[in-house]
Amino acid sequence: MRRISWILLICLMALATSIWGCDTNDSQGPDTGIAAPTDAGADTDSPTDTDGITDADANADTDGEMDSGMDAEEDAHSSGDATFDAGDSCVDVVCGENATCSEGICVCEDEFDGDPTEGCVPIEAPDPQFADLEIGARYHSLEGSPSVFMATFINDYHLDDNRDRAIDQMQEMVDSGINLIHLTIWPAGGPPHSWGSQFPLSEQELDNVEDFVRDVRELRSATTGIAPQLHISLLDGGDSQFKTVQENDVFPIAGGGHRDGAEFLDTWRQLIDDLLGRVGPILHDDGSPVVQRMYLGGELMLYEDGSSPYDGPAGWTLQWFLTNIFPHFWDACEAADITPSTYFFAWPVVVSQIFDGSWLDIVASTLTWWQENLPAHVPDRLDISIYTGDHNIPDYTDDQRQRILAAASGLDALVVDIFGPQGVDYAIVEAHYYDVEEDHPAVREEAFGTYRDMMDPTHPDHHPRFRGVHFWPYPYSIDGGPNENGAAPPFDVEALIP
Repeated sequence: MRRISWILLICLMALATSIWGCDTNDSQGPDTGIAAPTDAGADTDSPTDTDGITDADANADTDGEMDSGMDAEEDAHSSGDATFDAGDSCVDVVCGENATCSEGICVCEDEFDGDPTEGCVPIEAPDPQFADLEIGARYHSLEGSPSVFMATFINDYHLDDNRDRAIDQMQEMVDSGINLIHLTIWPAGGPPHSWGSQFPLSEQELDNVEDFVRDVRELRSATTGIAPQLHISLLDGGDSQFKTVQENDVFPIAGGGHRDGAEFLDTWRQLIDDLLGRVGPILHDDGSPVVQRMYLGGELMLYEDGSSPYDGPAGWTLQWFLTNIFPHFWDACEAADITPSTYFFAWPVVVSQIFDGSWLDIVASTLTWWQENLPAHVPDRLDISIYTGDHNIPDYTDDQRQRILAAASGLDALVVDIFGPQGVDYAIVEAHYYDVEEDHPAVREEAFGTYRDMMDPTHPDHHPRFRGVHFWPYPYSIDGGPNENGAAPPFDVEALIP
């Protein structure tokens, strides 16, 4: 009897195990009517539906069906390599080759350019033989200034939308093919010289120059991806004037008062140190300075005895200034890894002097004086201002090519005569822009095309020492005078591009 009881108990236990151990798929079938037991730690008070299935199980089942549906929907919105959300604005956008969609708009991928709806092409690297040539624009004024010839925006770069306008204009220039921005600063001392900066530069003006240099650092050409070069010229004027004779060692100050010679020189030293202290530390990612070349003074002319056409027979202010200040400027630039320089001029000039070479006599005497008096501080190349009309007035005749090539031939001979057989390179850092397309449509193309051919090693008119041209687009006006023959961005430089 005891044996039978044990056998019966074992059978009942086996039956129970069989019932509760059924396949889970079957346990959730619609016809079982049996709910699976809860885990030992589960809430035994979970409510059940009338069919014996808990609300948690029912919700889990429903969620599973919804997840399955969403997966299918996501699959339906997948296209190519990209997967879009249901509300993505790129769902129906088809872009060209080497382009992707971003917020509903096709954009070229990195290192590609062109029409992203049709297809983008690789950005071509510049020809190495032209990589270090300069296609530059003298840029210091915004269109609409009282005098766009000399009104430097550095004074008010921080006001209104001036900074944004300048960035947009420079980006437009760089995209057009200009690879060098040349900023000019006149520390004239303020009113009544509305076109100039303070002497020395104010803290706000130094802030503005620093912001400008940082803005240039961020520019990249849309076609080459390369950042432009940046040069800065410090030109005298107003209170900082050092070209013309000052009687009795007195340098007048706008608004009253004066500086003696020692104070005048100290003010220039402060200006140089302040400016280089701001721009010198601004570097590209490779550690090179953003400002590559800085000029102290421009359009300088000296006779061999140290007098100057600017002085007349009465004095020698320019040579006095250069002897005292240029070595300081040189050392300060070199400490910042910026190339120190200046540029020269010939005045007056008539066209016949360009063809016979006599226009360079004053440049030769200036270089001779420089070698004798500043032999340790001779610039690494001959930079010069050239305007090819009589008395440097814009002249729109149709022989620009002959004039420019004659000027270049004269410079080729001059650098060998002064510096020996090895010579030095030269650049034209002031030249006409020729904004005359409507009246003289071929003049700019002829002039710019000549400069281009001079830079091209494959062209018969190639001049190996010629490093480039910086055109001066602004008109000849001071303090709100008439703005004739002037231009503002955008500039048409297609004929300059090698």
